[in-house]
Amino acid sequence: MREAIALINRYYAAFNAGDMETFLSLLTEDVAHDINQGERQAGKPVFARIAFDNAAFISRMSAVTIVTCVLPVATVSARS
Repeated sequence: MREAIALINRYYAAFNAGDMETFLSLLTEDVAHDINQGERQAGKPVFARIAFDNAAFISRMSAVTIVTCVLPVATVSARS
């Protein structure tokens, strides 16, 4: 869990610093971006183009709250 929180913190720190190289390096190749009022865009090259070309990414995120939850694992047994 701590690793996930650290990753999210690095992601937003890179975003806020305008460090797009680090920002993009933290994403998987199959990243998906659900655009407001548009279709889902998938893949790191597409996301990079959106990030570099879109003025919406020229901003700063602040007061980000990271919510985590560990769900219990259910055990299912088969009956004969």
